[in-house]
Amino acid sequence: MENKQIDDLIKLINGFNKRYKELESRLPYHINVIDELHINENAHSRILCKLLLYQSANGKFEMLESLIAYIADKHYGFEKIQIKKPQITQEHERVDLWVQDMDGGYAIIFENKVYDATDQEAQIARYIQKTREHGFKDENIYIVYMPSINDHKPTDQTWIDENGNSLKEIFRDRYAHISFKEDVLSWLKKSALPNIRIKEDYMYTAISQYIDYLEGYFDKREINRGMNMELNNYLEQKLEIAHIANDSKKLTILSEKEQEIEKLLAYVRSKKDETQNNLITRQWNESKNVFEEIIKNVASDCHLKGEFKSEDDTGFWIRFYKDNWDLSIIIGKYGYRNNDCTHRLFIYIGKPNEEVVDSRYTEHGICVFGRNTYLNSCPYGWEEVQEYNYKFDELLEDIENRKIQDKLTAKINEVLQKIEDNKLLMD
Repeated sequence: MENKQIDDLIKLINGFNKRYKELESRLPYHINVIDELHINENAHSRILCKLLLYQSANGKFEMLESLIAYIADKHYGFEKIQIKKPQITQEHERVDLWVQDMDGGYAIIFENKVYDATDQEAQIARYIQKTREHGFKDENIYIVYMPSINDHKPTDQTWIDENGNSLKEIFRDRYAHISFKEDVLSWLKKSALPNIRIKEDYMYTAISQYIDYLEGYFDKREINRGMNMELNNYLEQKLEIAHIANDSKKLTILSEKEQEIEKLLAYVRSKKDETQNNLITRQWNESKNVFEEIIKNVASDCHLKGEFKSEDDTGFWIRFYKDNWDLSIIIGKYGYRNNDCTHRLFIYIGKPNEEVVDSRYTEHGICVFGRNTYLNSCPYGWEEVQEYNYKFDELLEDIENRKIQDKLTAKINEVLQKIEDNKLLMD
């Protein structure tokens, strides 16, 4: 981008932001409890889980039935679902929302992307595999992807299974794309809220607050209507399109400006990632010595030997092993895509010097994958145990307060017990 383009865009953004704050300060007093709590993605999942768990006096899961009916109107494959005795969980085995109904013969994976978080490696494929392991066949597994707006789609890599095959086409008829802005809000306002019984005061209040929160997040509150109109006029004047009567010409100008903003945003995001990585590198180096000491204690507690190696400023791995064992447990933080190592901490389990982890480890549920398609040289099953994935701040905090020592000891002992129970020790 040319310097003048960048300067003009920054002036436009600063001017718009200043005008936004001026108009916002004039709005009537408004309070929303959810606004004040500054909730994250997991909190949205908890709210939705609570709503779907609601049962009427006759035991019917009315909210779940209502949501499925809404989805089925747009995605016909969902009309086959028969709700009987659903088990509804949140963040169980890292699935945002999970509905499992053996009596009804179906399972639904809800993937919450309200803040448009990046899809993790093979994320949907892994959740499908977890659901298969719970006894559900592919034809009875449904996926609901929930971004902020309809334009956000899942990446192709999130569908790639352990064998490198895409599951996208297999689940095409049992996949629904519903956004919070266009769909969840609509369902809450037009279906969920109107059908709440008069006596259900808390449920009515909860849904009303959640609707108001989402409307605020997407700038759709009624009290914001006047402000939004003024901001629209402000943009038309600054972009010099207010006087243009030809909509086609106006659309061309807006599209060009949108492309310029997208380019600038790409630069900002790149700089943000670079700065974040620098910050995390510094934080990690400040905590590395403490973590090495903790790892020695974990090895002692688990009666294992331990090796700690720092591969560069941000990458490390720890290998735990016993003499004569044909097996290793590795805690690793890998940088195999855009320095993603700064946000990931996995426990890998497998056998050194082999192309694929022993199938018995996957058969007994000790490892999830028999082959790591993203690190082909690595023979380890991965993500059987995940700690602190994309939660680097929590990792550092637990290193400092030493809570991570107990957590890793418990997780490793859990894995070792599974290996022993299944007679997989190789002396």
